[in-house]
Amino acid sequence: MSNKGFRGVGANLNKFRLLRDDDIMSIFSISRTSLHRWKKNGYIPYLKIGSISYYLSEDIQKMLNTLSRNTRRGKDPDDPIDLEDPKDQEAPDNPGHPRG
Repeated sequence: MSNKGFRGVGANLNKFRLLRDDDIMSIFSISRTSLHRWKKNGYIPYLKIGSISYYLSEDIQKMLNTLSRNTRRGKDPDDPIDLEDPKDQEAPDNPGHPRG
């Protein structure tokens, strides 16, 4: 079996961790219905293989970081998080923070 298409990728695969629905529901303390709504509305990035949804832990960590920053800034935690929106990616207003 050839791994031609994956040359040089092997070392980077270790950093990826896949999460499943139950993990996400536990992390965000949401119901299965809410998770389905998040996926349907594009609030959470995921990939589907067969009938199972998977989430990259890196994406979820970004969401958690953004949610934490937005909550400290007084934003409504129920507002959707846009991982592509630069406003949602800003560092907190903190003089001790390297970007703040």
